[in-house]
Amino acid sequence: MSSFNIKTIKPQNGFRYRVEPEKKPKFGLKIFLAIILIAVFYILFTYFLSSVDVLVVPVTQDYEKEFEIQLTTDKSKTDFDTNIFFAEILETNLNKTETFEATGEKDIGDKAQGQAIFYNHTGRSQPITPNIDLINDAGIIFVIKENTTIPGAKVDDEGNVVPGEITVLIEAKEAGAKGNIESGRINISVLLIDKQEKIFGDILEPTTGGNSKIVKVVSQEDIDNAKDNLTKQLGPDLKEKIEKNANENFIVSEKLIIYDDSEISTQAEVDSEVKKFEISLNLKAKAMVFDNKSLRLFLKNKILQDLPKEQTISETEFGNLEINVQDINMDLGLANLKIDTIFPVAKQIDLENIKKNILGKKESEARRYILSLPNVKDARFVFSFSLSDKIPNNEKRVEVKLGEVR
Repeated sequence: MSSFNIKTIKPQNGFRYRVEPEKKPKFGLKIFLAIILIAVFYILFTYFLSSVDVLVVPVTQDYEKEFEIQLTTDKSKTDFDTNIFFAEILETNLNKTETFEATGEKDIGDKAQGQAIFYNHTGRSQPITPNIDLINDAGIIFVIKENTTIPGAKVDDEGNVVPGEITVLIEAKEAGAKGNIESGRINISVLLIDKQEKIFGDILEPTTGGNSKIVKVVSQEDIDNAKDNLTKQLGPDLKEKIEKNANENFIVSEKLIIYDDSEISTQAEVDSEVKKFEISLNLKAKAMVFDNKSLRLFLKNKILQDLPKEQTISETEFGNLEINVQDINMDLGLANLKIDTIFPVAKQIDLENIKKNILGKKESEARRYILSLPNVKDARFVFSFSLSDKIPNNEKRVEVKLGEVR
């Protein structure tokens, strides 16, 4: 036999009263309320909140067309009828300093020397300076050590023409043993071919003293390669920096970026004897950017105007574009583009009729129906706030679109 106690509280003034135990709701009432709540949620998510987006994927055929588009930074000159589209110019720059290996070689050994006699069979004297190349038959280049003049020919007392001549010290233009040559003729490079037959030199004794000592130096090619290397490193970062500064829908095409790599500095001079050299580049970039989505929609509408009534382009399709820059002038804010476009074109499909015929159907049943229609390749269903795979009966909760799966 069960029992419960009633607690008696005695106040200080002597009076007593009883506290009744708290009554708990009956278990059946809890179950009833839970069922009501579940039913409300089911009705709410089945008939009022549930919705579905249906993507009908059509059979398509590529439609290709070429457009000539002009970009301009002058908004007042924008004209869709003549394919003139608005663009903006963004500028930025980045600096980078890096150390590179010197790969050039220079022979700092001794230069071969010797003597040559120059003859002049013309009546006029011929000056020669140290910066004029004197070339032998093997292609070895010599120079004279000092300015000199080959005297002109004279006629002796017996009426014979005596060529003018002079003996001078010559030196190989470059160091190395290759300057040690046997005797032979050398021609004055600045003279015309026919005149070289009348004014020339002869090395009578072998030249000597040439030897090699190869050292690493900075070549012009090293500096050019270093600049190209830094440009390639900075290029992607500059493009990313421009993209961050551009409006959200604007596209930055590599073909519409002009780089200025003129600000380059290095303490290493060409032919300086070092193993490594440091070079700094401040790379500047100007980019002409444009609203990618708007341009694609613009080109899409142009193509839609050309299509027959029974053909269309999906709502979610914005085509593939290949942009070729014909010419660009950042100072004028103009660029002429040739854009090759490819848009998948589909035959018109009655989307409203599809919506009416799938209301209240299960997803599998709706899919079978849609796939049975002509010119349909696939179908996708995206449910929201739904507790089942059933299409809502309320057509306002159902949206049917034509498009490609992305």
